[in-house]
Amino acid sequence: MPLSLCDSIIEPASVTYDKRAGLATDIPITVRLYGNALLSVEDKNAVLTAGTDYTFSTMPAIEGGEGLVTLTSDYVASLSIGIHSIRFNFSDGREEASKTAALRLEVVDSTPKYTVVFFNRYTEYHRVTDVRDGDTVALPTPPEKNGSVFGGWFTEQGGEDWK
Repeated sequence: MPLSLCDSIIEPASVTYDKRAGLATDIPITVRLYGNALLSVEDKNAVLTAGTDYTFSTMPAIEGGEGLVTLTSDYVASLSIGIHSIRFNFSDGREEASKTAALRLEVVDSTPKYTVVFFNRYTEYHRVTDVRDGDTVALPTPPEKNGSVFGGWFTEQGGEDWK
């Protein structure tokens, strides 16, 4: 009678990744193998590429083996904002014994957003929302008034510089 092995597990089972500059980092996931082998890591769209999307390193044999999967920041940053399920596929060598463990990965972006408002003679003329640091905002079409020539938009608070 074959020896029954434990299911492999991952820790943590849920993580949050923030795309905000300075907060985005690789995500380490401890893998407790319990005698099984890690076959693949995948999301809903494809099998992830070892060495590019994640790395896997084994640690000294503890309770049947332990490893560390590190999801790269480049891979996770490419995901859309929202909840993603990353599946870890394991096997003890028998096809019928393949097991999976799922990581709940929430991708957020806490980068502050701003609203840029263009005024024409103290009246709001054009509004652009969800502007982040470093974004470029296109200047709106200049207002028209018979007999007047539009000189440009002030681009600094207080009206010191205009374009």
